[in-house]
Amino acid sequence: MARSPIVLAVLALALTTLAPQSWPETPWRGAATEAREPRTLGDRAHGRSAFAPTGSPYGVADAAAMAPQDFEALALAGGWFQNWGTTLAPGQQEAVRAGQASWLPLIGLGPYYRDPAPQARAAVEAAGTGLWWLVGSEPNAVGDADCCVDDDVLAEQVDGAIAAIKAADPEATIVAPSIVFWGQADRYGERWWGSFIAAYRAARGKSPPFDALNLHLYGNEAARDAAGNVLYWRSDPGTLIDEVEGMRTWADRDPDFAGVPLIVTEFGVLHCRGSACLPGSDPRVQSEVVRTLDGLLPYFESQRERLGLLGWLVFTSYAEREGDVFPLLLFDSPRRGDAAPLRLTGTGTLYRARAAAFRGR
Repeated sequence: MARSPIVLAVLALALTTLAPQSWPETPWRGAATEAREPRTLGDRAHGRSAFAPTGSPYGVADAAAMAPQDFEALALAGGWFQNWGTTLAPGQQEAVRAGQASWLPLIGLGPYYRDPAPQARAAVEAAGTGLWWLVGSEPNAVGDADCCVDDDVLAEQVDGAIAAIKAADPEATIVAPSIVFWGQADRYGERWWGSFIAAYRAARGKSPPFDALNLHLYGNEAARDAAGNVLYWRSDPGTLIDEVEGMRTWADRDPDFAGVPLIVTEFGVLHCRGSACLPGSDPRVQSEVVRTLDGLLPYFESQRERLGLLGWLVFTSYAEREGDVFPLLLFDSPRRGDAAPLRLTGTGTLYRARAAAFRGR
């Protein structure tokens, strides 16, 4: 998740600390079955249906350099991954075609939007049909590649991307653009999303045909030194849980999106940029990582049926700007071409334990 200092300065408002809430027990109207079984989620009233692949709801974002043996090392066989593109490494291609991993190819939007047809064809050539497709990543995040274009331009891009996907993959499932900071910074993400959906409807007389809604979950409160420099980013699980609940509530209040499932295609702790950033190994930084995982993963697992939550992909990266501090790393080094699985960090071991326990139920 590339995040410029501009967006962080704009969005780093004083936020009220929210304690984790008790979770409602009301069953979600499109409840999923157990993770080890094929899952069907749908809104019968609107004819929507989405079929999740068999396997773990656990996943990894920024898996561009991961090999199949790394997925197995994390107990993620059959789980989700994304790499912000429409091509796969050879080993990943074999794993996806064999049903050992569930790939989410991405068609980007925004100022760098390009012809989606060749991208869609490339993904189908790599992985076959019946894929789950991401249409856009954080178009509401100033400084990210998919932001910022006018609503009418974005709507044209969404339509163009979906048309190209459906032409190449008639069985495609369309996942909406990921929205970040849904409930933070005065409900910035929710207000942006509502404005876009309203503009789309006003221009076309209907809603965009999304089969699933999509969240990115990151805390937006910085720990700073006396001079105001960012030391690291905090991540309060209660705040992030409220964002998931908020998107579920928004969807179920809207006749066009009631019952549509959710997927969290990124979650974690924001990476830090600047000379004042503490190293990722600093106990204060690692405490944010641990409390994020310990707070969110039990919630995801216990509430997934009620929420219609298809999966959750932890963000881990070695692929972005040199000098950035990435606090949430699953492996202790990037892949360099050998066949052995990458060695897990303490965080990777924690994530593996949760994924393995869930898979074993």
